[in-house]
Amino acid sequence: MLAASCLLLATAVVGAIDVIGIHHLRERIAARPEARAEAIAHVAKGLVYVTLFLVVPNLALHGAWALGLLGLVLLDAACGAWDLTVETRSATRGGRVIAPDETALHIVLSVLAGATLWELGGQCFAASSLPPAISHSSSVPVALRIALACAAVGVAGVVGLEIAALRGARGADLETLVGHVMRRRPIHIAIDLPVSAERLWATLSDHVAQPTWDGRFSRISMRGTELRYETRLGPIVFVGHGRVMLERPLRQSSFAFDSADPKNPILEGRGVWLVDAHEKGVIFRTSYDYDVRWGALGALVDRFAIRPWFTRQTARSFERLAKLLGHAASAETGDAARSLARRLRPA
Repeated sequence: MLAASCLLLATAVVGAIDVIGIHHLRERIAARPEARAEAIAHVAKGLVYVTLFLVVPNLALHGAWALGLLGLVLLDAACGAWDLTVETRSATRGGRVIAPDETALHIVLSVLAGATLWELGGQCFAASSLPPAISHSSSVPVALRIALACAAVGVAGVVGLEIAALRGARGADLETLVGHVMRRRPIHIAIDLPVSAERLWATLSDHVAQPTWDGRFSRISMRGTELRYETRLGPIVFVGHGRVMLERPLRQSSFAFDSADPKNPILEGRGVWLVDAHEKGVIFRTSYDYDVRWGALGALVDRFAIRPWFTRQTARSFERLAKLLGHAASAETGDAARSLARRLRPA
């Protein structure tokens, strides 16, 4: 079953591009009344593929079980033909033109489906003459099994969303789900420091020395209200520029930043430093947000890599700042950081 498993993995990759990228995120088929039959066809195909992804790489089927697997592959072919028929019909009714990239993906999927049918059909037909039995298959590498199991989980999730959308559930579509997951959240960090506002502000005002405690930067130079940032990650240096927009000594510094460096994922952004005094010291907090380069890919990398890195680095930097001032303190992040000042009721 090794060859068949490889074909199924290729089908999973191409199918994900087709179903997720085109049918859901671009065309939103599950939410279009004229495409209801097409969405039902996708549900049927999805259920078939969940079974194939789990059975083919893991089990060796003999006798009637092998014929059952062959029937499942034939059912997939029938669902595929039905899908193409209703897709053409729904596109005509909705006035939608099937784009060339969608047509190309369907051709590739048809070729993969035919190759899978040929490969599995021959093996299932040969195994059907043996006594009925189910045994574990050891011919497929573990990594390939895991990949197909992950594909099965993904397909099951998409099928669940499609069923919910067909039943009229609100927000049951990939666009809404992806929008929620990819929603950009500003970075909020705060720390309570038992020092005076004057002492903290004097340290914050020394931008040249800032990289000694701020792990986000390797070097900062300043001319007037303009700053130049450098961040070194291994042999790569990312360059950015900043401007002080508003400064109220001992209380607030608002700033904007941007980068013309094409390899820097940060395009532009804004942020603020706030110092809130209370009877035992000060609360130092920052909030900032930014836009990234590289479109959807940049947003994806930012959501799962860059923004978490900035959050950790900023929190650790605040804790290093506390040590520099002679104290040990833990930084708060997110909603906890936003509520810290309210809890301590600054003066």
